[in-house]
Amino acid sequence: MNERTIEIAAVNPVHIFGVNDANIDQLRKYFPKIKIIARGNNIKVMGKAEELRPV
Repeated sequence: MNERTIEIAAVNPVHIFGVNDANIDQLRKYFPKIKIIARGNNIKVMGKAEELRPV
């Protein structure tokens, strides 16, 4: 399983994550094969390499 960490430094995390992580929950629905963890100013995504590749 591969892992990537994205740091959110320039924006308030609530604007990205949504209230009560509503935006992150939407991402989880769109990408059910990827595990998404939001903590502090970081978003960690885990999954197979082909699922995490940039588009």
